[in-house]
Amino acid sequence: MEPSHLSSSRATGEATGFLFALLSALLYSTEGLAAKLLYTYGLTPIAVLLWRFLLAALIFVFLNRIRLFQSNVRPFPLIAAGLIQTFTVLFLFYAFALLPAGLAILLFYLYPAFVTAADVIFLKERLTAARLAGLLLTSTGLLIITGAPTGAFTFSGAVYALLAALTNAAFVIFSSRFLDEIPVYTVSAWTTGTAALSFLFLALATGEFFLPDPSLQVYLLLAFLALVPTVFALVSLLTAVSRIGPARTAIIATLEPLFTAFLACLILGESLPPHQLLGGLLILLAALLQKR
Repeated sequence: MEPSHLSSSRATGEATGFLFALLSALLYSTEGLAAKLLYTYGLTPIAVLLWRFLLAALIFVFLNRIRLFQSNVRPFPLIAAGLIQTFTVLFLFYAFALLPAGLAILLFYLYPAFVTAADVIFLKERLTAARLAGLLLTSTGLLIITGAPTGAFTFSGAVYALLAALTNAAFVIFSSRFLDEIPVYTVSAWTTGTAALSFLFLALATGEFFLPDPSLQVYLLLAFLALVPTVFALVSLLTAVSRIGPARTAIIATLEPLFTAFLACLILGESLPPHQLLGGLLILLAALLQKR
């Protein structure tokens, strides 16, 4: 029988992980709104991604300037994780460019199912009833929230969305392999640094490297984008993964579209139809099931 203090400590750790997963979904939900506002100032998507990850990487490097090259830090797997993160962002960008937004979201949020499948097949994790119910509820909730997609379907757009889902699942699983040995801030420094260098090369190759409009609003938006949906969100996500595992974290992360809809309603004055609330309640129920 497990000692009571160990059982209590595990329960506390899982509750903390659940809260960090919720927090990461909320923080990531601000990403699209900040990016849209930056586009109105003339920044291209590549430029926004460059400054987002460059500023975030500088913050993480400052926080980890002593631990970045400790003996237990293996650079190549961490660089690989950063490249996976880079491809996820790029694939998703092309998916949104080629598909209706609702369909792109639906296909991208297949990634919790991919994470769960990889957990069961490769890591020999048990597929619990709570996880299976969570996947079914999140899929149903997303279908209700996005509704019947309107606009032209393209095969290449669907491929990009599925590739984004696969690479995001790979990032979550791959990152979880390091977190027992390497601090979250160190993993984040290497992955965001790799992404920043990747987008720097891409920006130089496409001629999209330029300094942002020197206005206070642009600098504040860039700082917000680097801090909230990047630094704080990534730390929250990896902390959740380290405490409750990648599959449960991914299912809870499906709350992000609901949080985005709420923020768009509050900040941009967009409407929040009843069917989106119903879909959101199903996703919230799926997230609550992951506490078990």
